[in-house]
Amino acid sequence: MRRRWKREKAVGALPFAGAWSVKQFCLYTCYALIGPVFGNVILTARGPLTIVLTLILVHFQVRYLGDHADWRTWLRRSAATLMMIVAIVLYSWSVSSGPAGL
Repeated sequence: MRRRWKREKAVGALPFAGAWSVKQFCLYTCYALIGPVFGNVILTARGPLTIVLTLILVHFQVRYLGDHADWRTWLRRSAATLMMIVAIVLYSWSVSSGPAGL
């Protein structure tokens, strides 16, 4: 296996491996602070954020996004985004105004 590993490739991968390690540390610290269930709910915000950022890039006519969707697909994605946002808000609201004994 050592013969297959090249020093240049390992050195080139270090920034990515380091960034991934820092990201994992921050993610698990977040889970420890807010709890794993609510942490996963917050992570679902990536979906709507991705849709919104893609729409912004399409608006500015950025090419080569790798997504050639028609208007029906964008309509479905927009509906899914709205439902995800409503689900996040409802869950956040129910957790913050939950039973006093919890």
